[in-house]
Amino acid sequence: MSTSTLRLVLALTTATLVSGTAVAQRQFAELTSSRMPHLRGEGRAVATADIDGDGDRDLVIANSQITSGSQNFLYLNTGKGRFVDATATRLPVGAHRTSDLALGDIDGDGDVDLVTANTYQNRLYLNDGTGVFQEATLGRLPKDTTDCIAMVMRDLDNDGDLDLVFAAYGQNLLYLNNGSGVFTDVTATHMVASSTTHWDVDAADIDGDGDLDLVFAAQSGNRLLLNDGTAHFTDVTAGRLPTIASTGLAATFGDVDGDGDADLICGYWQLAPVLFLNNGSGTFTNATAGRLTTKMVSIGSVTFGDVDGDNDLDVVVSGWFGQDTPSLEIHLNNGSGAFADATATHLLTRATTYVGGTVLADLDGDGDLDLATAELAQRDRLLINEGNGTFVDVTPSRLYALSDVPAAAVLADLDGDGDKDLVFANVYFEYQSWPNRLHRNDGRGNFTDVTRTNLPADNDESRAVACADVDRDGDLDLVFGNFGGQNKLYLNNGKAVFTDATAAWLPATIDQTTSIALGDVNGDG
Repeated sequence: MSTSTLRLVLALTTATLVSGTAVAQRQFAELTSSRMPHLRGEGRAVATADIDGDGDRDLVIANSQITSGSQNFLYLNTGKGRFVDATATRLPVGAHRTSDLALGDIDGDGDVDLVTANTYQNRLYLNDGTGVFQEATLGRLPKDTTDCIAMVMRDLDNDGDLDLVFAAYGQNLLYLNNGSGVFTDVTATHMVASSTTHWDVDAADIDGDGDLDLVFAAQSGNRLLLNDGTAHFTDVTAGRLPTIASTGLAATFGDVDGDGDADLICGYWQLAPVLFLNNGSGTFTNATAGRLTTKMVSIGSVTFGDVDGDNDLDVVVSGWFGQDTPSLEIHLNNGSGAFADATATHLLTRATTYVGGTVLADLDGDGDLDLATAELAQRDRLLINEGNGTFVDVTPSRLYALSDVPAAAVLADLDGDGDKDLVFANVYFEYQSWPNRLHRNDGRGNFTDVTRTNLPADNDESRAVACADVDRDGDLDLVFGNFGGQNKLYLNNGKAVFTDATAAWLPATIDQTTSIALGDVNGDG
């Protein structure tokens, strides 16, 4: 996957995600405002897996501010495709300019871990089994100063564990796993030497010999590498992959014509995407004419999946957009690898900005493939595949669409109704302060923003939040830790309506607070 690529890790088996009877014609309804938090950032990639072991698919979004980096985001699925931002409590803080990421069980303990492709140092995060990630880069992932753009996590040496390939500015990287999540850099002995910029990478068995081969989308021309079965790669581009006179931006394998081998769609700078059909032995032919026509140019993301339930691979493409054209398109496969543009009838909302990447997966548990996008200039989006193409905005009753920058969060029963409510501490970002937020839970996992009526107005840069019964009246009060300002204490009236008691209860100090803990320090009860 690339700076702009997001796809299901097992592209060739995407169709197997759909079970049961499929609706004859499927359309996408946008439910972003009601089902996915609105967080600021430059969305570059998204990956999906069951992170917390509750049986549904969660999301991780890679963000990459060009100048200073941006926190990646973790969205937990609460069921039926409704997502809650769990970044503050489950993903370590860090702004590493992440361009791509992958989820998989790298240490063999049965849960899903995370690896990110970053500027300078890539990162590894181990899952504790409950969906909480701890950074474990040191001692497990080789130290590097390479600017990595894309990555794949697959078993490249056929030893039963997940290895890593990074597409980079210059030399691509190959790391082999020892089975316990410790990686060795074997680039010098196993990988083809390279010096150009590589924007994407994907893996598939293109020649039917039982191992995974590689394709790189590159500035100086895409490259095709064959695996000898032990993760030693040889460049076989000449004679196997037709030359296209443009910078390659995206490359994704998938069996589009149903003949059992891995075909290829590539996106290029200022050119329409190209479809290459495999002859079964790893030699590709340009078959674009009459099979794939797009309005878009400069495709940066290609994602395969059976979105209409007819047992073939359809394709979603995204990236930069031209005048009066969308930056997200869907093309339906007729079963023989010929695609029809169904954007107007199946994507009932237009993406009007750069779409960094897309992923297809069953996010609401109804047996069809839904679509999540990572976007650079606006909120990340969730498109639910409902079969009828109806848009339903359920923002007020499900989850407030955040435009904030949360640094910390706390879940607690603030109104005494037996369920957990949600509080965000928000920071100053891009010359603007963002108020702290309070969301009440209705008991079914649907949150309503009650900040204006229940929480004192603030103009603080809050870095931390904690709750406890400070005044011993049987309910939970809130303390916000502020950076460069007075910390705040808000007392609860028992119904999650808070009053600012800072002046009477806290010393008047200007601190740079980044963390808070509440407890009986002096043992007085």
